[in-house]
Amino acid sequence: MARFGDDHWFKESVAWVVGVFTLALVAQWLGGAQVALLVIVLPIAYHYLFRAPVHESVKVLFLLALFVEPPDLFPGAGYWDSPLDTANRMLYGFLQKTWGIPGASFPFLFVIVGILTYRARKVDPPENATPSVRVARTWLTRVLYTFFALEAWGIARQGAIQPSYFQSLQLVFRIFFTRLLLRALRKEDVPALGTILVVVAIFRGFIAAWVYLLVCRPMGIVPEYATHHADSILFAGAFLVLVAAYLEDRSKSSLVRLGLWGTWLMAAMVFNNRRLAFVCVGLGAIGMYAALPPSKLRRKVNKFLWVLGPTLAAYVLIGGEKGDNPLFAPARLFYSALNQKDASSDSRDIENNNLLATLNENPVLGSGFGHEYKEVYKVYEIAEFFPLYKYIPHNSVLWLWTVGGLLGFFLMWSLYPLAAYLAARAYRMSYVKEDRIASLAAFGVVGVIIAMDWGDVGTNAWMGHIVYAAVLVASAKISGAGELDGLVPVKRE
Repeated sequence: MARFGDDHWFKESVAWVVGVFTLALVAQWLGGAQVALLVIVLPIAYHYLFRAPVHESVKVLFLLALFVEPPDLFPGAGYWDSPLDTANRMLYGFLQKTWGIPGASFPFLFVIVGILTYRARKVDPPENATPSVRVARTWLTRVLYTFFALEAWGIARQGAIQPSYFQSLQLVFRIFFTRLLLRALRKEDVPALGTILVVVAIFRGFIAAWVYLLVCRPMGIVPEYATHHADSILFAGAFLVLVAAYLEDRSKSSLVRLGLWGTWLMAAMVFNNRRLAFVCVGLGAIGMYAALPPSKLRRKVNKFLWVLGPTLAAYVLIGGEKGDNPLFAPARLFYSALNQKDASSDSRDIENNNLLATLNENPVLGSGFGHEYKEVYKVYEIAEFFPLYKYIPHNSVLWLWTVGGLLGFFLMWSLYPLAAYLAARAYRMSYVKEDRIASLAAFGVVGVIIAMDWGDVGTNAWMGHIVYAAVLVASAKISGAGELDGLVPVKRE
């Protein structure tokens, strides 16, 4: 895996993932003895928060933020008591509830980001930043001001203050987390982000397999998901990293890794039972292919697609109707995503219609934060499980438009074109193999996040914000390195 990340960080990532999960298992086994484990955890936390080089601390935080499961997404669909539950609540649970701190309605993750941001303030002074990094920082600041303006606009229009806070909480976190990574990470740290993404995805694939095969299936249950919805971003993103590594490396070892771990990640998507994950892969792969420059490889791929395309179409059309045959499980998932004839898809369609009805009331200025969408059509009652469902719907694209109107939506949504532009620019300017892999994968992962924002948990998932930060930072750092080298795109055959 050293082809898309350094060997040091591959080993470090495996050690961290295995170590955290082992400690969680021990804590679960010991029951009330979790306090004893703090003797181990606290010195490590102190070291990375206050003593370790800040770029190393940020990479560890990135790994933990991906690996630990936000409890509000109900890991294991309620059928499995995750050994990570304590870590889930400690990192993502609100301090008011988890730590007993009055009025602290934000997770400990915010505290960590604040500490590391303070430590990173002198690492990369603004005057030393490359043009790409400066553009990224400036645009992130503009989007942050947009959130504040829409918060004020929504409250001025008699919006509910507490729901507006929860609507904007993760959106604001994305800005601060991305700025932290921009400030703390160096260009040479970028490959480690891809390594971390792949390692965490592989391991969480094992968790998905465990929950699906050994917990749910013996009970005769097909769970709605095995880990949680947002892991679709993780599995699809890691798969695209492996694809990018093969496209740029073109070695037997990279092909073996793609065949072995890529197949496993596809299996993880099947176990997690989120059909949109395959759409994410497809959209991301299309984006990556569009970014490829003219070459002998692309001409070969074009010829291959002429043969493979009809075959895949036949596989989906035929396999989508083949009942419970495991061979056609991916086909059924993809077919159902295209057809949208089940109850889940119908409910999303109704939710989208409600959002469109809300949008029609104020398409130019928007409602601002703190307002529910207009529930013209009611399909199901989920208020018991998610009281804010009319404030934070699944389709974040339409929702952000209802909130911000034309201008506000443009500013909030512009983060994705910004990341895609910097990724494409970095890819065309890169001459280092690892940089080309990272920038090509980043371009594809933008499509993954957009697909999730449209079709699933959207901006209500921490995963999307965390992965986006890595994508933008990788693209800006690599593009910035190209700027220092003279802004000359590299010609590759």
